[in-house]
Amino acid sequence: MKFSAASGKVRISGRVLREKKAVYFGYSASFAEFTFTGTYAKAEIDNKTYVPGDSSFDTFVAVFIDGDAQPYARFPLEEGLREYVLYHSEEKKKTTVRLMKMSEAAFGSYGIISLETDDPRGAMPSRELPHRIEFIGDSITCGYGNEGVFNQDTFCTGQENPTKAYAVLTAQQLQAEFQLISWSGIGLISDYVDPDVNEPREEILMPELYSFIDKRTSEAWDFTRWKYNGAYDPDLVIINIGTNDASYTREIEARDRKFGETYYRFLKEVRTANPRAEILCILGLMDKRLCGQTESTVRKFMQEQHDQHVSYYELELQREEDGKGTDEHPSQITHEKLAAELSELIKSRNYLEN
Repeated sequence: MKFSAASGKVRISGRVLREKKAVYFGYSASFAEFTFTGTYAKAEIDNKTYVPGDSSFDTFVAVFIDGDAQPYARFPLEEGLREYVLYHSEEKKKTTVRLMKMSEAAFGSYGIISLETDDPRGAMPSRELPHRIEFIGDSITCGYGNEGVFNQDTFCTGQENPTKAYAVLTAQQLQAEFQLISWSGIGLISDYVDPDVNEPREEILMPELYSFIDKRTSEAWDFTRWKYNGAYDPDLVIINIGTNDASYTREIEARDRKFGETYYRFLKEVRTANPRAEILCILGLMDKRLCGQTESTVRKFMQEQHDQHVSYYELELQREEDGKGTDEHPSQITHEKLAAELSELIKSRNYLEN
């Protein structure tokens, strides 16, 4: 039986774009999940690659079966409209299929046009967990290069894995839903720039990106600006932004001050979008130069906005002995340590108990 991903038969996780009966996925770790009784599941997928002709930036997906941590299958999508077998078994049985986007929004998006199983009912949506966390971040949150090796590998989308990055790991340890708004190289006042560049790079900045479902998807599929309206309604929002800004601010007072002012305004935007959520601001895993500015900005926001549900937590700098991924990004060991640390912090502060 064929059915739409936009139907009530499928659970959708993450910010997605709905166009008629299709559902388009951009952000890392966004997924469609359903349960059926049968022997196979297929998907008709329309893939849009933003870097055509370069396999280093292919759109990757993974299929997880019955909640397994390891994927049943993981593969790049071909450009355009294709049919993919997600699962096949000789035995007819009840099975839960999760189709997850592994590569990030910067390099491509795809739409599930239709799904098919041999269950006469089609499928049923899986159950949602009781708590929800939203993660706002950059390449660290995407899992950039966490399956690569520093000074050995060149970045490719086949070596970034959000399920082995701190955000998804933290949510899983807390048995919470997760939603990622993350984009490699992104900042608040400047994206990442090389040391010899003295002008900010402003191609896509988080204050702008946050008010879109997914900026490139919106452009590619001719959707206009979309203000986040609390549809996900998280209990906790974790903001991990500033690492890329530091490549430009470089402890220059005027630049640090502009970063702080922009961070303050962004906190206002996040609070307006999520009026009941706890907001946890974190920074320092790869670069500590803006930690002080971030902490003082959060403190100022709490005092001036009379908001006691915003806090700051400084991360420990990644350790050499834990290894590094591609382009000096955190290794899987570092991500695992951070997830354990954040999980304990969140539990100790009762952030998910409201």
